Amino acid sequence: MELIDRIEISLMLDDRDYLEFLQDITKCGGVLSHPANNIAKIVADGKFRDLTPKQRNVYAWYVYKPIKKQRHCRRCRVKIPWRDMFNSLASGNLCRKCRDIRAKYHRN
Repeated sequence: MELIDRIEISLMLDDRDYLEFLQDITKCGGVLSHPANNIAKIVADGKFRDLTPKQRNVYAWYVYKPIKKQRHCRRCRVKIPWRDMFNSLASGNLCRKCRDIRAKYHRN
C-alpha cells in the first residue's frame, strides 16, 4: 500500500459519513466480494487497526481503491460527498444534482 493511500485511509477512518457509507454497502450485500465485505464491516465498526497486514491489503485493493475511482460524478465530474455515495453507486455514479436532472428529464 502506498503512503498516500495510507494517509487517505487514515483520514477517512475519522470521517463519520465514510463509516456510515461503509455500513450501508456492507448491509446491502452484493456490492463487495465476500472477504472484502467482511473486512469492510470491521473497518465500519472503527476497528481498522485490528486488521492484519494481509486484511489491510485486501481492504485497500478491494474496498478503498474501487470506491476511490468512483468518487466523482461520471457526468459533471464533481466530487461526491460520502453521505451521497451509496445513492450515487445505485444510480450509475451520478451526483445528487445530476440524478435530479436525469429524474426530471425522464418524467417529461
